[in-house]
Amino acid sequence: MNKPYIVCHMMTSVDGRIDCAMTEHLPGVQEYYDTLNSLDAPTRISGRVTAELEMALPGKFEAKTAEALGKEAFSKAADAEGYEIVVDTHGTLLWGESAEDERPLLILTSEQVSKEYLAYLNGKHISWIACGKEHVDLKRACEILAAEFDVKRAAAVGGGHINAGFLAAGLLDEVSILIGAGIDGRGGRPADGARRHAAQAHERAAVRQRRGLAALQCGKVKQRRLFNMKYENKEAFEQVNMFGTGTPNTAYAKFFIGDSFLNPLTDPKGSLFTANVTFEPGCRNNWHIHHATSGGGQLLLCTAGEGWYQEEGKDAVSLHEGSVIMIPANVKHWHGAKKDSWFSHIAVEVPGENCRNEWCEPVSDEEYNKL
Repeated sequence: MNKPYIVCHMMTSVDGRIDCAMTEHLPGVQEYYDTLNSLDAPTRISGRVTAELEMALPGKFEAKTAEALGKEAFSKAADAEGYEIVVDTHGTLLWGESAEDERPLLILTSEQVSKEYLAYLNGKHISWIACGKEHVDLKRACEILAAEFDVKRAAAVGGGHINAGFLAAGLLDEVSILIGAGIDGRGGRPADGARRHAAQAHERAAVRQRRGLAALQCGKVKQRRLFNMKYENKEAFEQVNMFGTGTPNTAYAKFFIGDSFLNPLTDPKGSLFTANVTFEPGCRNNWHIHHATSGGGQLLLCTAGEGWYQEEGKDAVSLHEGSVIMIPANVKHWHGAKKDSWFSHIAVEVPGENCRNEWCEPVSDEEYNKL
């Protein structure tokens, strides 16, 4: 698939909230923009809600006729190094002129958009892509962005819904998360894609669209921390381990060095098993392989503390709250806590064909202590 390289870039509070009115007051917010500028992603992608709050004019477009476009099409109003892309499925946002902007607007909408709205965009010299019968077909839109608009790198900077949409479609190549030194604490606020939205999106995607996760297997995750997340004290750790420590993982104890704990989050007999796994300091599982003839593998969503993930023949990756690891099927690897911190991650078993786990040798103290 020919598509742009897409980085999902977010800043959250310690409790995983991404409400912009809150995060802009956190220490380190300027680093969010500095980091965004360093990603070499001249094109930015936002959802309708973010655009409505931060970019669009007040009001809502009201079509006088309901005639839908009903087919895939696009219009290129400007050539640019980068675009300000907004996903607006039904075509409702109002805009000023944008063709002369450094990043001119480009609207992604569905084939249900009214012809009248597209004429409105044309009159404003705004580029647009319409694809997808009922909803925007993000995969097809990315192909058009690459082929017709020459978009090579883009940053998804919207809210949880749009970021999760790109994640579920298997279009993200990299995740960049900054965690600011502050707590939101309010109920009913949006949560970040690395934790709640990512978990929900992957659960939905794996059930409805098994192939949606596969594109992340070669992806990268970058997380930038603004403070220390290590917890040597169990009581302090359990205050932040929001998905629960659970009970001793006795069934798999022989495959671990040190004590681990398991808290199932979904029915183990269901189609998608998800659990929060907790490791005491120094605990790690043996080298192992998630075999599958198609699909398969495992998704790790790191929720508290600090740990390690390593694939055979590669350097170990440091893990923190917010880190996301997509483990490909048939790759030998291990994961666990750092020697001086408790650590938890949600483990999602990715559906596939002929899936089975092979447990191999332990990670020796010599290997582990070099980290």
